[in-house]
Amino acid sequence: MNDTLKEILNDVIDLMLDPVFLVDKHGVILYVSSAVERILGYQPQEMTGNYILDFVVPDDREATLKTAESVIDGRIHANFENRYQHKDGHVVNLLWSARWIHNHQVRIGVARDITERKRAEERLYHFANHDPLTNLPNRLLFHDRVTRAIEHAKRYHSKLALLYLDLNGFKLVNDKHGHSAGDQFLQEMSVRLSSNIRNADTIARIGGDEFAVLLTGIADHDSVSEAILKIRKLIEMPIEINEHLLSVTASIGFALFPEQGDAFDELLHQADTSMYRTKRQ
Repeated sequence: MNDTLKEILNDVIDLMLDPVFLVDKHGVILYVSSAVERILGYQPQEMTGNYILDFVVPDDREATLKTAESVIDGRIHANFENRYQHKDGHVVNLLWSARWIHNHQVRIGVARDITERKRAEERLYHFANHDPLTNLPNRLLFHDRVTRAIEHAKRYHSKLALLYLDLNGFKLVNDKHGHSAGDQFLQEMSVRLSSNIRNADTIARIGGDEFAVLLTGIADHDSVSEAILKIRKLIEMPIEINEHLLSVTASIGFALFPEQGDAFDELLHQADTSMYRTKRQ
């Protein structure tokens, strides 16, 4: 290739919106096109000569290294995703197409910024899996978390409990103070409950004024009773809405794994039945 064609090729590469990387077998950046500044904030000379892993988010370095080794072994990767640290500190999601050039012993990769796409996917996921009023997990996400917790409990021979609770007196809040006040009441109650459970547990809004709680690592009935008592006290504390102190009580039922079921639907049904039995009493 003559010098003129090389200059044209370099100009074409620099016009590309996606940065092009050349990396040696040790992971050192030999070349990067000017598009990298638009995506990662670095000028090419700031990255050249450095290890490419130094720019990868630490949690993604192991997977990135394994993929790089796979590329060097001759496999072409066209859809590998990882995260890089922008020069100003924020995270950038990249989609890579890469292959190994054996004759020159370099890895060539083209990176595409998919940060906005990932954010859109996260928003859609959140919308699909959370209650729009309270922002709590909905039934779909709760089902997934309970199923995973059951699998974990089976593997490690542990116990878990599923609580089903209904707010007694919430209809009166709606009827007397309006649906707007009722919505605000549910939001405040959801924040209170979710901020007072363990990180390993999950509270979800099942519908209306009904909620479900997953308690993991349960030792016995006494620990479930203690959790129910704590939740009941939290619910019965008044909430101020529009200068009115509003309060409700709760009917709470529960089911234990594995004694009362080993699947989500079975445990939820048992907890629901237990809740209605408590309400009648």
